[in-house]
Amino acid sequence: MTNETDSLAEALTRQLQSHIERGNKPEASDIYLQLRGLSDNRPGLWKMLGHTGLELGYIDEALDFLSRAVDREPADHATCFRYCQALARSGRHETAIELCTRLMNHHPDAAELHVNLANSLRMTGRTGDAVYHSRRALVLQPDYPAASIQLAISLQTQGSFDEAISVLESALEKHQNHPMLHFRLANLLVIQEKFNKALDAYRAAISSRPGFIQAWYRMAGVQLQLGHLDESLSSYRQVRLLQPDMEDAAAGEAGILMMQGHREAALGCIQPFIDNGTENVSIIVQFAELMQQYDRIDAALA
Repeated sequence: MTNETDSLAEALTRQLQSHIERGNKPEASDIYLQLRGLSDNRPGLWKMLGHTGLELGYIDEALDFLSRAVDREPADHATCFRYCQALARSGRHETAIELCTRLMNHHPDAAELHVNLANSLRMTGRTGDAVYHSRRALVLQPDYPAASIQLAISLQTQGSFDEAISVLESALEKHQNHPMLHFRLANLLVIQEKFNKALDAYRAAISSRPGFIQAWYRMAGVQLQLGHLDESLSSYRQVRLLQPDMEDAAAGEAGILMMQGHREAALGCIQPFIDNGTENVSIIVQFAELMQQYDRIDAALA
């Protein structure tokens, strides 16, 4: 039975990595949860589940697996770095800063460590220090997209939008198919109201990662702002296909349908959320407006 279970774990691990590479988050999440159930007596899975948990948003699980992996192999510095990242993702920035600083005494030239430290410093309001460590990471490892992204975010926080855009565009010269570089660039272009360029960047992010939910969602908003209703509607529907329970996407789709006069379809988008007691203000307002319209129609027919 043990050999059969080991074979199953190996097969699931391969499937998990394949789905992640293709951006199939729902399928990857299902497999991740299966592997989690097989992990207790398999320390070899802990690092992978910790790293993958971060990518899939299972932060508590990632913390647990990485903590166990670090306890088992304290000299595995790559896993220690991931543990810092998990601490930051869970909002434990001061703990992450403390751990990163301690590790940096032994690994001052570890670019990834500087990036992790920069993130937590930025999140605790120490933006200048975050910029310093992001730049340091790029000095140590110039071809490092995560460092470019962290530097761009820190510069954006300082209000240095042009420099942040320049950092991302420079990184994209070497990493044309990096979805997060395109996504961060698109967000900055939206801030500068360069909407058509932003759409191109969102499309590039989606081309590299078809299941990139946030890119689809942000693109839908820009398309709506430009008055491209059919394109925006299509994008919101793609978001809902990827994440059916995303209320903001349902509200976006319903809003466009209401503008186009499709009341029944709009109501169909939001009714399940109303039935489940949603607290989403947009959906509640849309529902009230639709009910008011129905009341007026009923009164006219009477």
